[in-house]
Amino acid sequence: MAQYINIKVKPKTAALLLISGELDLFESNPLEDADKILNELNSLKIDELLEIVDNHTKKHSIPVGDCPQFGKLSILIDVPEKILENGYCSYAQLGVLLKGHSNDSYVARRKFGEYYGKTAALLGLICLRTNENDCGFTSSFLTAPFCKVEYKTQLILIQKLSFRVTIIQALLRKARTERVNGYDFFKDGTMSTRIKKMEGINHLLKNMRELNDEDLGKRLNNIYWEESTCN
Repeated sequence: MAQYINIKVKPKTAALLLISGELDLFESNPLEDADKILNELNSLKIDELLEIVDNHTKKHSIPVGDCPQFGKLSILIDVPEKILENGYCSYAQLGVLLKGHSNDSYVARRKFGEYYGKTAALLGLICLRTNENDCGFTSSFLTAPFCKVEYKTQLILIQKLSFRVTIIQALLRKARTERVNGYDFFKDGTMSTRIKKMEGINHLLKNMRELNDEDLGKRLNNIYWEESTCN
């Protein structure tokens, strides 16, 4: 179980803890600090982010369910606003809100909401809520301030928040010194599921290239995907 820091910390420290996954997204910090935390996150240098990645808990295999899956960054950015406006959304409700008027089946809409919602939750932009009868999403303390900033800043924040995603941490950490086949980190799932997860991961990695950092760029160039070596 994750261990969270629940004492009040300075915004810069909170931003670093956010990346390392040690900040309670539900209630760790008063809402008045959330804007400051996002500002500090936006200002973090890439070497600070990579230092967290290189020294974080090492994982050699990752369940595919803990990996992002989505198709369009523009839709992912809309997720926090939908949650903020509605308070709580089940998978199906979020799918309907994101898709609008469509002829998709209930199952298709539910899956759509699940995939985009879980990816936004991995980034810390919303929170996943589960109980015996339902699964859905609520706001994190980042949701409201994220929705207030302009689109260009939202893209940068997602680039920085991608460093907190476990599979991306694992890939970047190993890619520091060697070529890495991303599929080697998946410990379960069908090949079809793995491919869909790979596509979502690559969307985030491609977005991270826009940070234009030499060390990060070398690591990203060391990541490849080769199905033939999958278990």
